[in-house]
Amino acid sequence: MSETSHHLNLPYIQPSQAQKHLTHNEAINALDVLVHMSAISRTQTTPPDTPNEGARFLVPEGGEGWEAAPHSLALLQDTTWRYFPPNAGWCCYVEDEEALLIFNGTQWTTIAPTDVDHLGISTQADQTQRFAAQTESALWTATPQDQGGSGDFLQVMNKVATENESAIAFQTNYTTHALFGSFGSNDVTLKTSQTGETFHDAMIVNHQTGSVTFPNLPRFCARLNYNQLIGTSNWTTVGINETDYNDQLCFDPETNTFTAPETGVYQLGLNAIYRYRNSSRARLRTRLIKNLSTVLPGTQREVSSGHLNNMTGLNTVTLAALNEGDQISMQAHYRSASAYLLANETCFWGFKVG
Repeated sequence: MSETSHHLNLPYIQPSQAQKHLTHNEAINALDVLVHMSAISRTQTTPPDTPNEGARFLVPEGGEGWEAAPHSLALLQDTTWRYFPPNAGWCCYVEDEEALLIFNGTQWTTIAPTDVDHLGISTQADQTQRFAAQTESALWTATPQDQGGSGDFLQVMNKVATENESAIAFQTNYTTHALFGSFGSNDVTLKTSQTGETFHDAMIVNHQTGSVTFPNLPRFCARLNYNQLIGTSNWTTVGINETDYNDQLCFDPETNTFTAPETGVYQLGLNAIYRYRNSSRARLRTRLIKNLSTVLPGTQREVSSGHLNNMTGLNTVTLAALNEGDQISMQAHYRSASAYLLANETCFWGFKVG
């Protein structure tokens, strides 16, 4: 007859054994420590100085002062430490971690829950943030085909209805400065914010067509709404005074000037149509000038021959690297004779491209 049980090594009472109650009590004590097993900690490297009777600890690797192999369960019984080496499959609740562990035959590992109300990894989760993790990086990886997977990976963010929202928030010190997702529609939108309270739509992708729009892209299209007389002696700022569109209010019709709202590369263009005054000898010249001092390269033009009244003109398109606050205006003058610039056909336009 064996002297101990197969799994918990509980002592058996032997035939004709004296003081059978000692063996029985030893088995009861072992059951008391091993059934519904818990431990105060698994990081206590030495036995505590003043432990309570019945205290239980998991012996850590590299522990000093414990008289047992790492991973054993230590029990203080009658002021003496008793040790119980674990078998594969044993479970233990560690109080200071609030974690349930399982021994895999080599070490204690945390049991990953399969159905929990909320889960926090190194941080607290709650009923609003049901999953929370504090980590420096995270990885989601597909199961390869040789492990029974497809090799593909798809992360789904499902909202209940079109009018609901589904988004990813990008925060700094818990203040949201960017949102990416669908908001009250199935279009995909990128929103940005300086304060976390007011958001601007930076990009919208139409879910039906796939077309992309940039609602707050700096852009304008402005025109001259009267026939402006231009002389021959000096360059004159064209009185572009009406806007057809003017995002970010970057064009001022009162000063006839475009102001770059942010640093970047802009595409700028002009179209100037002239109208005779007294002589067909008038020769139209146009240009774009920055900060009233620098001609943008490639924008100075002249029409020298083949004039057709109310039809002949100049068209210029250029790219310009501008700093925030740079001002661009359209200028013109005539050579040989003064003339007009034609209303509604003379225009100035631009937008940020990079």
